[in-house]
Amino acid sequence: MFDNFLKRSCDLFQEHDVVSFMDSDQLSEDGSFYSTGFHETVVKKLDFIIDSNVWDDSEYCIFSDADVLFTSPTKEFLEEQAQGFDIVFQSDQTTYNSGFYVFRNSPRVKSMFEEARRVKDQHFGDQLCIDAALRTIPLKCKAFDKTVFNISFYSGGNVWDNESTIHFPKHMRVYHANFIVGVENKEKALKTAYDRFLAPKFPNS
Repeated sequence: MFDNFLKRSCDLFQEHDVVSFMDSDQLSEDGSFYSTGFHETVVKKLDFIIDSNVWDDSEYCIFSDADVLFTSPTKEFLEEQAQGFDIVFQSDQTTYNSGFYVFRNSPRVKSMFEEARRVKDQHFGDQLCIDAALRTIPLKCKAFDKTVFNISFYSGGNVWDNESTIHFPKHMRVYHANFIVGVENKEKALKTAYDRFLAPKFPNS
């Protein structure tokens, strides 16, 4: 998914430099939520974020899971959304989603991620660790609108049945294939988004 969708879409728009976190120690067999090894795998994101930034308050950074596709230019939009905030998350309607967010690389944000890592044995998954850390080290944060999209907006928070048509917002900027179980089904959804939004713009890609 990283090569075929996330990196491929970044390469097409040429707006973002990609720093990959490729870990051979995938502890979850298929990456499914609540599967054995899922928690141990996703909390490694916290180590990657903490260790891969300078934390000198000089810029904003994007964190993205591999099952994400950029479907239009986003740099200006993301910069505008981030202004005045420490971190901006994708929304899952009622909660933040830790699969796509923009954060300021400030020492205070680093402290929040360090707190999330500290409590990783008390909560399941990186998002709940971040939620807990935000209660201890509150940051100025908000959620993106639905143009940073996942299927929860249309499914009422239910997991995709792998068959129903996925309806995308007309002006979608980013697609995250969560609320979908299994790599094959995520790739199916990502390809649908690619064919709808990117193939017409980049017919030779």
